Amino acid sequence: LAHRRNVAEVELRLGRDLADDLVAGGEVADALARAETLHFDLGGQHRVILVTWESPTPNGVDVSSAVRYQLAVMRIPALISRRPEATLAVVADGHDLSRLYEGLSAALTSVRGTIGIGGRCEAKDLPRSFAEARRALRIRVESRQPLGLTNHDDLGLLRILDTSDD
Repeated sequence: LAHRRNVAEVELRLGRDLADDLVAGGEVADALARAETLHFDLGGQHRVILVTWESPTPNGVDVSSAVRYQLAVMRIPALISRRPEATLAVVADGHDLSRLYEGLSAALTSVRGTIGIGGRCEAKDLPRSFAEARRALRIRVESRQPLGLTNHDDLGLLRILDTSDD
């Protein structure tokens, strides 16, 4: 059991490092090999998800752990990283993410959270999807209904008008 636990911890750390490297624009050829060792397919389309939640949560559950659990329940492969401002997930596209907010609300026993989802892209364009997820999250937080999920693809005119981070 101790060996399995150590292996799981190493896989989580490697996944976190890979997710961070991908959104920072790291070398894709190297990332493909690293993803393969983690049984994560970087071929095809992906999205970046950013999740912020009240801290501490009412039930004391870690937000990153809840995101990992909820995506697993939804059968969505993901690389998850904890950042100072939010939990980041790189997920394969083609999955319905509309129920993610409700699932996290139930897991964390709180509705005080916000999710931003970036546009679909190939692995080499994950920095763009990350920027779009940040933009979607910021637009949601600054709206009249700051809690919930916002998909960058659904922003319509705001997606065109809000092209800077300023």
